[in-house]
Amino acid sequence: MKQKLKSFLIPMSALSAITIGAMPLISCSSALNQLVAKLKKHPEYQGTELQFNSYANVPSYTVHTHLDELVSQLRPVYTSEDQLDALIENKTDYSIKTETINGNTFIPAADNSEGSGTNYDAVWVRDSIWGYYGLLSQQKYTDAKNVLLTQLKYFTSEAQMERMEKDVTNPNLVLTDKNGQMNAVHIRFNAKSQNFDDVYENGQPQPWNHKQNDALGLVL
Repeated sequence: MKQKLKSFLIPMSALSAITIGAMPLISCSSALNQLVAKLKKHPEYQGTELQFNSYANVPSYTVHTHLDELVSQLRPVYTSEDQLDALIENKTDYSIKTETINGNTFIPAADNSEGSGTNYDAVWVRDSIWGYYGLLSQQKYTDAKNVLLTQLKYFTSEAQMERMEKDVTNPNLVLTDKNGQMNAVHIRFNAKSQNFDDVYENGQPQPWNHKQNDALGLVL
């Protein structure tokens, strides 16, 4: 796994000259093109370029990949047989797993045994709500209900309610304050905490940009 991940790691020096935020109205496609161009020139870039001829109404195009396993699988058109073969070959279990700790049910964002410097093994609101919908689609109604109830318990916890009240009373705590990202209603918590405590690092809440309205919107 570490070897595979290594091919995706990009040194920050490759991004230093990309001016994504230099222009207020820069397009996403322009920024992405800059990123791809810089990465392809970086000495640590290892990739394969595949050229596909035009077909039907689709003009010829080029695909770049730095994952060797994909090279033999990329093609301009996929038949129903290709899709069936992929399903047969791929035996990954896509069922959603839940965990219950201290009476709270959640969907971990990562394998807790691996640990993470970014604490992706914490409980994230966004992942939990999308997981809730996934559990519904798998007809795991009890798990789905418990995941949603845990999120509602989190949002009605003392710390979260205090953040909401302060932010509603004074929006600048989020909009302009230098600690705005931490003053915002939080979007993750420590799974092992009975009180939905924040994720801590060196005895202090880990600085994190909690200004993620899409996660809050999913709860609503």
